[in-house]
Amino acid sequence: MVLLVQYLMPLLEKVAKKYKSKNVVVETGTFRGDGVQNYLNWGFQKVVSFEIQPDLFHAASKRFQNNPQVSLYLGDSALALKELLAGSSLTEPAIFFLDAHCSAGETGASELFDEEQVLRNEMLAIKNHSVKNHTILIDDMRGFQKANIEKIVKDIFPDYLISYEDGHQKKDVLAAYPAHEFLQLKLRGAALLPVRVFKAIKRRL
Repeated sequence: MVLLVQYLMPLLEKVAKKYKSKNVVVETGTFRGDGVQNYLNWGFQKVVSFEIQPDLFHAASKRFQNNPQVSLYLGDSALALKELLAGSSLTEPAIFFLDAHCSAGETGASELFDEEQVLRNEMLAIKNHSVKNHTILIDDMRGFQKANIEKIVKDIFPDYLISYEDGHQKKDVLAAYPAHEFLQLKLRGAALLPVRVFKAIKRRL
């Protein structure tokens, strides 16, 4: 397990830094708060995170109780994210790391929605926010039907491009971002995108 974590952290750090044109991360699925700490270590100025399991939420809250850069919320992100963004002071683009799906063990899951519906609700909340150029990262894509998730993303964000990054496994993180950020990401060392992305860019030119 230690070897697995040591292997994963550089991969996730690479993904996070690749898309780090933003200073804020909004995460769904706090778990024990290791992701929150990693974002801080990687230079993000503000981290917002949601956790559905009360025990995990309280443990993470205690861990970061003296850190003004961290805001933690207890609740189902399929509902709570919309509430937060509707009255939010978030006025700048952010990275939304969507990882609220159940991964067995201590992790929780929505009692009202299946995992695809959770992602759809989260993305609708992001779409309806006053800031329109957020970046979306969806973890653990190996557990979803990729075509279904891609369709949800494109239905909600028709002007976004989609690529895949390595995470827990190869191409396990879906990245969705505004088309105008493509060249910025290439300069940051982003992996080559699929042919369909280049076709999408050509159609917009």
